[in-house]
Amino acid sequence: CSVYRDTYAEINGNGKYHKMNEAYFLGGHEQAVAALERNLDIHIDDYVSFTWSAVAKGISALGGVDLELSDAEFYYINAFTETVQSTGIPSVHLEHAGENHLDGIQAVAYGRLRLMDTDFNRTARQRKVLSLAMDKAKKAGPVKMVSVATQVLPEISTSMSMADFTDLATQLGRLHL
Repeated sequence: CSVYRDTYAEINGNGKYHKMNEAYFLGGHEQAVAALERNLDIHIDDYVSFTWSAVAKGISALGGVDLELSDAEFYYINAFTETVQSTGIPSVHLEHAGENHLDGIQAVAYGRLRLMDTDFNRTARQRKVLSLAMDKAKKAGPVKMVSVATQVLPEISTSMSMADFTDLATQLGRLHL
């Protein structure tokens, strides 16, 4: 599920409310997990916290994703240089709207677009990219997925072990978003 970053919630148990993304900013994954558990009345067994660089590298390692871009999305992706600057991973500008093959940086930029419409639409774009990446991962097979995990694991914080990721990679075909 998506929890919008602007969700107003009690983030640290002191009765004061802030945007949910403030929990991670102030206390990393520990405070973010605690805030989600407290506000949503759930128990989270494991977590994965990742950088945009890890996402871009993972999507690129899977061969990128194919998306139909609107004129506005095309414009904003080419104007959105923050992802290249923050990750240090080079990319190129797209040449047209319509059907495009996106590398990892372009796919992350697509998922981060938020100035052109709503946060709901932004998270829908993120879910679309994740769904397309999951479809490619399912076809990639366990050996490829272990290779992808090896590339991105140094850039993530997680409660899971490499053995956990290896186990997930072998079961990927049965998982659904």
